Amino acid sequence: MLSSLTLTLAMMASSPAGLDRYLERAIERGVPLYNNGDPAACAAVYATALEAAAGWQGWADKQAEPNGLSFELQRAAALDDPSEQAWAYRRLIDRILAGEEIAMPELAAAAPLYDFSDLEQLGC
Repeated sequence: MLSSLTLTLAMMASSPAGLDRYLERAIERGVPLYNNGDPAACAAVYATALEAAAGWQGWADKQAEPNGLSFELQRAAALDDPSEQAWAYRRLIDRILAGEEIAMPELAAAAPLYDFSDLEQLGC
């Protein structure tokens, strides 16, 4: 098992196509699990593949931010429903395979509650 994982990770390191194939294999393994009524096992397969992808040295070749992927992995892991979790991971895999950039979400612009330059506005 360990030698298989080592070989798979070595294949991933060789090219972006290796990463794509690795993720496609995760889908091939996860779909039957989901369809046979075990979405938690499917989610675990997808999560394992995505965590390996997040640590892949050639990640920049896929045009994504490692922090963005890590954020999305944490968001999916926080879901309570195994089916929703599996689908969140699957959508993430599909985005990677499509070459989409996975960036950190933009923070909402902060709006001041009070402008302290006008003390009359505060009732002072």
